[in-house]
Amino acid sequence: MKLTPDLLLFNDGSPVEASSWPERRQELANTIIPAQFGGLPPVHENIDIMRYANSRICHWPGVLYRTYQIGVGFSKTG
Repeated sequence: MKLTPDLLLFNDGSPVEASSWPERRQELANTIIPAQFGGLPPVHENIDIMRYANSRICHWPGVLYRTYQIGVGFSKTG
């Protein structure tokens, strides 16, 4: 099986050594993430978590079902 990109070669064709793996990992992330996910969202400014409900599940002793809403705020300028 031929993998593209070759995991053990830098983009310039030089071999990856154990000590240079963090650099190669970043190269791979920069190549794969935009292609697979369309990029990552910007860094958030705030996260708001609100708990809406707690309820017990009658057939599971000790289990509590919780409902949350999570809001993430992003900068309008970035």
